[in-house]
Amino acid sequence: HAGLRANGLSAATESAETREERDRLMGYVAELPEEIREVLLLHYFEEMTYDELAEWLGGARATVNGRLA
Repeated sequence: HAGLRANGLSAATESAETREERDRLMGYVAELPEEIREVLLLHYFEEMTYDELAEWLGGARATVNGRLA
């Protein structure tokens, strides 16, 4: 059947499920303390390295390690 993927879901259904999953994940992230949330978002979504994050925080790389651990 046209429009079905290997898992049997249409592209539209899969897209809706992906959005729901993303929204659920962002809800969990929003509940994190701000200092952890900002480092997590900058690292995973803005692709900042640990060294860049340490510089941005004005601290040591160990601080970044602790917040992402």
